[in-house]
Amino acid sequence: MKVSVHYSFWLLAIVFLFSGLFVELLWFLAVLGIHEAGHLIACLAFRQKVKKLDITAIGGFMEVEIKDIGALAEMILYLSGVTMNVLSLFLCRYVGSEYLRSLLYKFNFLVILFNILPIFPLDGYKALEVILAKVVNQPFTEQKALFLVSSIALAGLAYYFIKNKSLAFMVIFVYLFIRNVVHHANNRGIALRKLVFRYQKNHLRWQ
Repeated sequence: MKVSVHYSFWLLAIVFLFSGLFVELLWFLAVLGIHEAGHLIACLAFRQKVKKLDITAIGGFMEVEIKDIGALAEMILYLSGVTMNVLSLFLCRYVGSEYLRSLLYKFNFLVILFNILPIFPLDGYKALEVILAKVVNQPFTEQKALFLVSSIALAGLAYYFIKNKSLAFMVIFVYLFIRNVVHHANNRGIALRKLVFRYQKNHLRWQ
């Protein structure tokens, strides 16, 4: 598995360090590590190949070579990271230090809430993509719906970040905004690839 570190991660780390939050940065990375461990365990359980791990300002993103494993298994893959953070929330109560317990609770809760947002490339977006594929099954309509939902969620996130005036949050928002602009600019190409993939899968199924 190839591992790379995106520049947005270094920008966020610099913000933490210049704020004097070195210890907090380490624990935040530990919480993100727990999240990614959940995805990795699910990939191993369903025998999916992890090609690359990209570490960014909002956590790690695994490039997984997903085979035809069914919608439910795919949902489990995408939500396994959040599941690990939910488990960590319950385990936080056994941490001795009150400050550390509060810190871990806050970080885990933040990672959970953030990752269920339907914004590309977060887990919530990918889970919604699986649901639309089963319910709608029309790639071009799906991409339009995903673009609309992602844009609304991103606008809401922008309002929250502006209201809180946090430099760390601003780094995260800029990263997500750029990723969404690039991704949704290729909506037609993505829909065409989905159409071809589904046709090939159905064709092989009936051979």
